[in-house]
Amino acid sequence: MKNLIRYNLITALLVMFSYSSVMAQNWNLRSTSDFNYYYQSENRKYIDALDSVFREDLYDLQKKLNYFVNQPIDIFIVEKESDAQNLEQRSESVDETSGGVISLLPKKITVRLGLSYSQLSYQFRKVATSILLEEMMFGVNLQDRVRNANLIHLPKWVLPGLVHYLTDNWSVETDNQWRMVYDEFGLNNFNTIPSRYSIIKGASFWKYIAFNYGDNAIPTMLYMARLTRKFNSASYYAFQVSIGDIYQEWKKYYQHAYSFDQQKPNPVQGFNLDIANVHELYVASQKSFYSLEKNGFGYALYQTNSQSSSKNKILRLKKGEYPLPKFSGALLGLENEIQLFVSDVKSVVKYTIKGNEISTKHIPLNYTTNCQVFNDQVYISSSNEIGSKIYQVFNDSIKLIYSSDSYIHSFDLNETLMVILSTNNEDSRLEIINRNSKAITSSIQLNNQRCKQPLIANDSTILFNSNKNGIWNGKMWNIHHASIDEVTNYRSNIAFHDYTDEIFVEYLDRGEKSSLFITEHLKTSDFYKYDTISPAYFHEAKMNSANVEVSDSIVRNDTLEGYSFQSPISPDFDFTLSNYDSLVKESVKKRNSNNLEVKAIDVFKPARLVVQLANKLLMDESVGYQDAIKYHTPNNINLRISSKYVNQYNSKSIEIAYQGLLKAYTHDIAFTYINNERYNYKIELLHRQRNLFNEDKRNRYSVDMFRLSHNEKLTSFLSYNLASTTRFDRDIALSTDQESINRPSSRKLISNLGLELFAKMKKQKVQWEAKYRLTPHYSFLNSGWNLTNGVFFDFNYTINSWMRINSSSQVRTSFGSNPNAFV
Repeated sequence: MKNLIRYNLITALLVMFSYSSVMAQNWNLRSTSDFNYYYQSENRKYIDALDSVFREDLYDLQKKLNYFVNQPIDIFIVEKESDAQNLEQRSESVDETSGGVISLLPKKITVRLGLSYSQLSYQFRKVATSILLEEMMFGVNLQDRVRNANLIHLPKWVLPGLVHYLTDNWSVETDNQWRMVYDEFGLNNFNTIPSRYSIIKGASFWKYIAFNYGDNAIPTMLYMARLTRKFNSASYYAFQVSIGDIYQEWKKYYQHAYSFDQQKPNPVQGFNLDIANVHELYVASQKSFYSLEKNGFGYALYQTNSQSSSKNKILRLKKGEYPLPKFSGALLGLENEIQLFVSDVKSVVKYTIKGNEISTKHIPLNYTTNCQVFNDQVYISSSNEIGSKIYQVFNDSIKLIYSSDSYIHSFDLNETLMVILSTNNEDSRLEIINRNSKAITSSIQLNNQRCKQPLIANDSTILFNSNKNGIWNGKMWNIHHASIDEVTNYRSNIAFHDYTDEIFVEYLDRGEKSSLFITEHLKTSDFYKYDTISPAYFHEAKMNSANVEVSDSIVRNDTLEGYSFQSPISPDFDFTLSNYDSLVKESVKKRNSNNLEVKAIDVFKPARLVVQLANKLLMDESVGYQDAIKYHTPNNINLRISSKYVNQYNSKSIEIAYQGLLKAYTHDIAFTYINNERYNYKIELLHRQRNLFNEDKRNRYSVDMFRLSHNEKLTSFLSYNLASTTRFDRDIALSTDQESINRPSSRKLISNLGLELFAKMKKQKVQWEAKYRLTPHYSFLNSGWNLTNGVFFDFNYTINSWMRINSSSQVRTSFGSNPNAFV
């Protein structure tokens, strides 16, 4: 009982400390009624523009979910990909398969500058939807989260699928991917679709629910899922329809839709490349192409012979280097060399590959969106939320050749002309610029469609891709006649295309079986032009959705008319029963009245609570001497209670854990502090106690340990950990008789310095981890020493959604005057 009181006291002190504040490094904070913006001083100018976009998206999501966010959402504005990754939540080391693990840390939104407004909106909606759904289903305060996390059981696809659906509103890309699943696997059984498509399968389910049962069907079904605690029961209580019947109607719905799209052809016999891994392409000829691809070790550049399918790796990106946006033209072919442009934390890095020689050069540019080459000179566009610029890069010089107030998505140029594609949400605009006068000689506004990759075929013709008909297909703009012709009518999206004097290239997005097609040059006058192209089924349905009414045969459950999804701790609210516009005005008024900038401070918040039965020790990786095995054995099952707190940057964390209660005089108490802001170090404290009762004696064993460690990532898959540990062991005889009073106690003070090397690789189905550990030990009081080393290997292979192979092996050895024993 004393140990439990001790644990509760420390936890209470920790909670008090968690909300105390210390100044954070270089972060500013601006709070509104909806958001807390964290940003550096130089990014202050972007806040108002971003807030206008995010505020509209949040109101749209709240209206669709019939739920109002309870507290402001943290939004971090960063410039670099590395900063965004550092702010992401780090993986937990707790074994969640044993249950009792409850995540408490609210999600944050990390926004990287240099993206278009539509891309920023997508980033925001994805995380904001997840935040709203977690509050809706599991509550806001600690009591609700603890209770609902263990009582509400949902299939794994339910919430991620809904997040995906509400994020992009069944975009052209989502429709293309689901059409591919239909082509490859069919939709005969909802539960047999491969697990790697579980998210889009969930999105398709919610799209059908919204179509068939109306706009309010999604929050109604979520409400019933929380009320009944079972998803299968929720559909019956919400719509008086069993989940099995919904699956059957879902199948008919998509089979009917894609029977129309199936009539559109796709070319055959292309070179298969998984689009999930391909980031950039450059086709040198019909026989050879280059590709920047992602694998388990990071990103690498390959050269592939398209006839023999032989593939040679040319280079691998270094640590801290990231690709430019996908298919942005960052892989270019010059007369005698290949150039690859990537980004690091400060600039653009140019790789030049000339034969077997590879050189690098840094170019001081940020927010790069597109690269082009003409006459062996490279041109780079740099775009952000307040404007765009295009530079000419030649040798050591950088020359500004064009600037614009709009966001330039991509461009192309020749000796006299430059074509620019600017985007604004769902609208696009193509402009022809005279390179000498910088004047706009021709332009065309493309409303309600997105476009990409404009190419100058000749002085009068521009090729580009558009999603006008619900599928990314090729278009041709005749500048002189101001007309746009349809030149492809594929069933799958065109992800990338190229057109030169020697070749014509198209890369079709078909998931794992995406195909690259390379043909000889074809004059634009010989292109086949379609008079009309029928739109994709769901694109046409979206265009006509304003005229569609919900079927009168749908069951209306009158008992739900006045329900409110809000947590009891919040004001009772329902969007369907209130004046939404007045709410928006009130929120804006609050936002304007609380819009002051202050220096951001560290605030530690609860991140995780663990309450579980465990027979695994805290800090069990520590080895013991031969006569200290009893210190480390679990001594039967015990109750583990731990709580973790992190700051809003995920750079610092504090955790305290207690294990014991179920057996008298047996407990572990651990404290851990991690600081990844600087030096990446971790401090660990441990107190362990065990009592051993034999017929002839009774002894109390205790261990007090202090560990200081530092970890660093060497490459994308290799890292090391350096740790120093000091441990004090005590073996005290309990006084039960005269003999035990005279029995001497034993004490050991042991210190070690350990080095660990880690190598990890994770792919879609395969994951493995290898580790080597070398640790010398020295005992001060007993003058003993040893050297311990070991090799550990873990392998994981996922066969399907319900079968997985796990394998773990280790080899360890120890030698010295007092070698270690392994338990």
